[in-house]
Amino acid sequence: GYCSVPPPGILVFMSEEDDAILERCQGDCDDDSNCAGNLKCFQRDSEELVPDCDSANAFEGVIGTDYCYDATGYMHFIGDELPAGSYGLCEGDCDTSDDCIGDLVCFSRDGGDPNEPPVPGCLDPYNNMTVHESIDFC
Repeated sequence: GYCSVPPPGILVFMSEEDDAILERCQGDCDDDSNCAGNLKCFQRDSEELVPDCDSANAFEGVIGTDYCYDATGYMHFIGDELPAGSYGLCEGDCDTSDDCIGDLVCFSRDGGDPNEPPVPGCLDPYNNMTVHESIDFC
């Protein structure tokens, strides 16, 4: 055997209920509390591709349906001005490295600079750095 990355899940529209608990690549979530375990709710305004999910089978006719996804390795905004040690890998908006868990470092960004390097070790879930351009990540 060998280790590999699990294949992307298929997007499935399950429920619009506020208290629904959804699994990976299921929607429509309103926020992270609708997603099982450590999954995050990927908020869409239109027909953005959902990270970790095969968006080719997106629920037809619903623009902006939000889906739960495995945010591991993807930049994810969890809040601003949280207590020290609150931000894990690829989470933001940190202000200093003290905001990050353990030895993680807060990667500060100026925002708007097209030549600014990507956040080390993190993927942009929107494939468009401008969405998170002014948020700093651990």
